[in-house]
Amino acid sequence: MADSSPSLSLGYLSTPMDAALACVVARALEANGMGVDFADLPLEGRLPALEAGEVDLLVSCLVPEEADLAAAGDVLGTLFPPQVSFATLPGTFPATPEQWRGGDFNRLVVTERTRSLLPALVNKAPDLAPLPVEEVASPDLAAQIAGWARANQQGADIRPLVLAWEPNAAFEPSSPDVPEGERAPGLRTLPARPGLDLPVGQGVLLARPGLRATLNPDLLAELGELRLDNRAMSVFDRTVGLEDKDPDDMAEALQRGHLIGR
Repeated sequence: MADSSPSLSLGYLSTPMDAALACVVARALEANGMGVDFADLPLEGRLPALEAGEVDLLVSCLVPEEADLAAAGDVLGTLFPPQVSFATLPGTFPATPEQWRGGDFNRLVVTERTRSLLPALVNKAPDLAPLPVEEVASPDLAAQIAGWARANQQGADIRPLVLAWEPNAAFEPSSPDVPEGERAPGLRTLPARPGLDLPVGQGVLLARPGLRATLNPDLLAELGELRLDNRAMSVFDRTVGLEDKDPDDMAEALQRGHLIGR
């Protein structure tokens, strides 16, 4: 007998982290009797797919950066709260972290998404000005951090002050099942410094216009309350993107409470 349950098309950006996030949303839909068809979308394909009604829901939209995309749909809820953080390697964490200064480090590392923040930050915190600046692409940050940690184990003195958006795989260490010689540390976030305001955002769940009126109120309430923290998202980024774990397996681990401390 054919399955008669209603089905929704769930669009997501073709990244490991977003694939796992889509599986989390899909599990909520399926628990409410909905079928799910996944739509793996390129960056530039999300807006046309939403506007054309090719996807019913879209999990990959960051605001305020992607306000135009958000305006094309109906925001059902916030899935996670991305934010910019200062961080460093566990082995180079300052002895008094609440009083950290530029002199505790010997390089300032930015990504393509945070470089533009530097002028204003250096103006407010002149102790950052002497640090040489290095740019690392966001997808490569975890590998770079692992390389610096290995170099330090061999006697190097690399003390990076990293300015990056969370979530990112670089903020989580390798899983315990990764061979010991291949494990990498995760960045440790530094305490906020007074006067250095760092951007925060929202990763929102979008619905195509008109969909809200067709959904069960209980399902709408559940989707509106579905929220992950940046650590869970960073774990998704590392396990799915770097350790080849299955996105749905990681979504199940989250659901069972086994994802953090894995």
